[in-house]
Amino acid sequence: MPRKTSQTTATEVEVMEAPNTEVEVQQPVTQTVPVEPQTHLEPIVTERDEFCSSEYLDPFAKLPRIQALRGNNDENCGYFVSIDQMAAAGWIDFDESQLIDYNFEMSGAVEKGILIRHPRMLVCPKTPVLGFDHEQSEQSKSTVILGRYTSEMSSDPNIRNLQFYNVFLLDAENKPLHQIPLSYKAKGANQATFAEHWQQFCREITACHAIANGIPAKPKNALFYSLAVFCLTTSRELAGSLKKGNACKVASHEVPNLQNWKQYFLGYDQTTKAYIHEALEPQQPLMVPGAVADLPALPAGEG
Repeated sequence: MPRKTSQTTATEVEVMEAPNTEVEVQQPVTQTVPVEPQTHLEPIVTERDEFCSSEYLDPFAKLPRIQALRGNNDENCGYFVSIDQMAAAGWIDFDESQLIDYNFEMSGAVEKGILIRHPRMLVCPKTPVLGFDHEQSEQSKSTVILGRYTSEMSSDPNIRNLQFYNVFLLDAENKPLHQIPLSYKAKGANQATFAEHWQQFCREITACHAIANGIPAKPKNALFYSLAVFCLTTSRELAGSLKKGNACKVASHEVPNLQNWKQYFLGYDQTTKAYIHEALEPQQPLMVPGAVADLPALPAGEG
């Protein structure tokens, strides 16, 4: 059965961190037996020594990062992981033939890495939608956080929106592409469209689970949604209200249904579920960084 996609052209800022409205459930017509989930994440060792405890972890350590980049054409628009960040993430089955030389327009820098236009990922928000001072961030080369993004901020062209996520990239068989989660800083139109589609996907997977179990489709929490495989498509499109420019937007996502929804959900294998929860830590509360966060800013105009 071909996969359906859900499309949108909206670029308004989405300020919800997770779906918070009940879904009106309609029983779809099913023709096949639901498929069992694909569970291929690495198993967890049951015998551990004392140094595996969280007290030995560096709370200030930064995860390797993934960037949403607009590129100079449609073929160069997508999610980019540079080769040094791939190494830091413990990339699995490294294939040098997949590497490209990515040219950053504004800085002129060239980085080698992998570009994924249609990623499959596990998603865990780490902050609410935040507002940041664009001009000060450019001057200081660090992201100047102003706090939670509010409707009042939308009237100030200097205040932009961003949100931090931790993600795991997966292949077509739901096998992880790397061992350590990636930090994803979504901003502007990319954040707005990513949040819109991810929240819609969360409502869809919630509805499928509810119908399959004969329960009301009440919203779940991050422990549930971090187990859902979000498959999206990117598009290079114009964005902005006063000064328009191209941005890497999320244009569509795969929509689960009663026939295939378990292929988009990795929670039924206990080892896989524990592995994901340990890596992404969805039980942790959302953080709001201080006024000036020690977070690297993307080059001006990129993304």
